[in-house]
Amino acid sequence: VDKENSNTAEDVDKWFPDLNIKIVKEIISSGGAFGNISTQNTSVGYLTPREWHKEIKSLMNKKNRVIGSGVKGIESKEEDEETILIDVRNHKECQIGSFAPGISIDPQTKTFAQFPKWVKENSTESGIAPSRESTSNAPSSSLLNNKRILMYCTGGIRCEKASAYIRQMVPENKGIFHLKGGIHKYLEEFGQDALNRNGNDADGGKEGDDVDECL
Repeated sequence: VDKENSNTAEDVDKWFPDLNIKIVKEIISSGGAFGNISTQNTSVGYLTPREWHKEIKSLMNKKNRVIGSGVKGIESKEEDEETILIDVRNHKECQIGSFAPGISIDPQTKTFAQFPKWVKENSTESGIAPSRESTSNAPSSSLLNNKRILMYCTGGIRCEKASAYIRQMVPENKGIFHLKGGIHKYLEEFGQDALNRNGNDADGGKEGDDVDECL
């Protein structure tokens, strides 16, 4: 932009004829449920793509150890203080692919505005038993209580709000963390070495297969 020769409002209109600036309460609508969450609280619990990679590997290794034992329901003290993995994206997005299928929880929401309801149904604070449609992995009213929680979404924006909301609703937790920059940032760093899984590949498959299609 040549500031010396173009300083009038008319010139600005010529530069950006389709520019439309609006002030909105939320980038992605939650129906107002996250309206009281400050930006200071949304930056808590970040995991870098490299840190996230290690966490997912650890979860997958735990699952493989249980499967490899050949004993159904075998658990160690480490698994009792379990870490749960939540996909904050909508159900259609989750079906395309996810991290660690069989571990990753799909809240089966159609819109982000439905996520707060899912949190209430799956926290002991509400006292409400979730419906069968609430989650395909662990339909329990205490699903979130006293757990270490990992969360991810496409670009990280939904997780910033969602993680802060869970922190409010579930004060009895063992830490709530989310992937900084979301799946996009993770794929930028790991590319074909990403720990992605096809939505139908619940038993593992090969690391890095169809990375663009899966996530």
